[in-house]
Amino acid sequence: MRQSPQHPYQCRGLTCELLVKRECEKRGLRVLFHRHRTPFGEVDLIARDPNGRIRLIEVKSLSQQDWSTFRISYRQQRRLRNVLSYLSHCWNQPMTFDLAFVGLHDEILMVEDFLL
Repeated sequence: MRQSPQHPYQCRGLTCELLVKRECEKRGLRVLFHRHRTPFGEVDLIARDPNGRIRLIEVKSLSQQDWSTFRISYRQQRRLRNVLSYLSHCWNQPMTFDLAFVGLHDEILMVEDFLL
């Protein structure tokens, strides 16, 4: 079993993931995995939507209110593409990749099909 987060950023990250998990469930998604590890990195949430499509969800906590300042580095994008490719191959089904941003006041913005 994993240890609980000790650092404030880890606590905020876990809180954001749980907020997004709840939001996904409200939207009719069934969360299959939380913090799922692969050889290429960890996926925050893996869910199945009502149409049966698998959605990998990366959760990002914003430290500023301006959503437009958020960037995902090339390295992060490459890691996420590798995870998506790996899981699509292992599970033998297409998947999409979504981003979930959590703002300062716990507001959530979901961006579907982020990696095209």
